[in-house]
Amino acid sequence: MSRFPALSLLLTTTLLTQAALAATPEEARLVSLINAYRAAPQGCPGTRAAAPLAADNRLAAVRLTGRDRLQGDLRAAGYQASAVQVIMLAGAPTAQAAMAGLRQQYCRPLASSDYAQIGVSQQGPRWQLVLARPVVSAGLGDWQSAGKALLAEVNRARAQARHLDADCLIVSGGWSPVIHLASQAGAAPKWDETLQAFLPPQASQNWVGAGSFNGRFTTAEALAEGLSAGLRAAGGNGHPEAVPEVEHAAPISEPAPVFEVPAKGKAFVDLQHDVTAEDVRLAHREGFISVEHLKRYTTLGMATDQGKTSNVPGLAIMADALGKPIPEVGTTRFRPPFASVSIGALAAERY
Repeated sequence: MSRFPALSLLLTTTLLTQAALAATPEEARLVSLINAYRAAPQGCPGTRAAAPLAADNRLAAVRLTGRDRLQGDLRAAGYQASAVQVIMLAGAPTAQAAMAGLRQQYCRPLASSDYAQIGVSQQGPRWQLVLARPVVSAGLGDWQSAGKALLAEVNRARAQARHLDADCLIVSGGWSPVIHLASQAGAAPKWDETLQAFLPPQASQNWVGAGSFNGRFTTAEALAEGLSAGLRAAGGNGHPEAVPEVEHAAPISEPAPVFEVPAKGKAFVDLQHDVTAEDVRLAHREGFISVEHLKRYTTLGMATDQGKTSNVPGLAIMADALGKPIPEVGTTRFRPPFASVSIGALAAERY
């Protein structure tokens, strides 16, 4: 049995006076430990890195007294929560000991992106944590009306033409892991709905992947996976706990499935081969719906970048035209070389 008896409750609260709101060093230490864990939640299956929690004195002042009035008490204190959870922990005299118990029993709420703020209070070996996400603004009133008014203002601004001076245009293909070497080793990519990207499958040959290759995009995740992969490649010798600490390793948010923004004029998908979104839809109308036929009909992804910036958007547009999810459309396998190599280098010096 765990020596950290704990209780997760959503109960009625009362609020202490503002005089008791200053965080103690141990309370502040626990918030820091929780945020470090959120940056790289190891040992908690199904979780991903999440943004750090902001300490909120109103949440730290909450004390449990009954049931069914938690949201009302929060609103009375000027805090409107869209999500809230209270965790009680006993038998932990220090922040380090409390963190050990929390990781053991509450790794999922600690790493959850459902919460943005936290309040921590300690009374001897007893701890109380209140995790919450506030409503966008307490002064919005009717949030539906406010949302419609905000959307109207956004659309009004979008309707006005703007001229932007620029020396160059930088194009991104999104957060797409570079899985070409795994593909060349015979591995078929697999689609990740959360990342909206293709990831490598389990290795079927003698190779090990790490970091953004596996869809781990934060610095902390890349360091941890890189060290682990290096140890495995070296036979497991070393000290896996020696991962450098990374300050302010804020993770990226989960990407939205936005692959085309409708507008007047041409919408280029592959800038190197001038393939447009309409070219992809034309391929669909002409019957070239196989991913391999799409590639040959439009030359999508056949330029020197091998589709690094264009494949996923192009496949998403074809999937939309077919009315199918992206993984059912599939993707091509990448051929060597990974980077461009001159024909002279392949032919050798005598030519």
